[in-house]
Amino acid sequence: MSIDKLQKSIRKLKNPLMVAFSADSSQVPPQFREGSELSDCVRYTKSLLLALKDTIPAVRFDFGSFAVLGPEGVDALSQLLQLANEEGYYVLLDAPEMFSSRQAELVADGLFTHWCFDGLLLSCYLGTDTLKPFTRYMKENDKDLFVVLSRK
Repeated sequence: MSIDKLQKSIRKLKNPLMVAFSADSSQVPPQFREGSELSDCVRYTKSLLLALKDTIPAVRFDFGSFAVLGPEGVDALSQLLQLANEEGYYVLLDAPEMFSSRQAELVADGLFTHWCFDGLLLSCYLGTDTLKPFTRYMKENDKDLFVVLSRK
């Protein structure tokens, strides 16, 4: 299973940390700023992925922060996910929020058809009807599902 990849990497590197990436240009240091905000963010993220390769086992990408930047943001995310995968990281993708079972079906189909990741993080839990579309893909593709729950 995919979670085995994460556990093996944590043991090998003796490090349980995960670095989270988003398309937030305010986090990009000045020495990486020379183009558009997105290209600067991508350049900085790539440099971190390469520099941290043998230090951290896992990375997390925020789908929404890239998606709101339009087609260029989506392309950038795709490139970064591919690079992270090629470099051997456990790749966690933070899925967009969903508010209905129909949205969940569309998101599940789209993510598993077009994106490269080991695990998927769902931040909005609205009941089992929003999880069911993902469970089939998880089994078929040997992927992990992490669900954030909040208690009121």
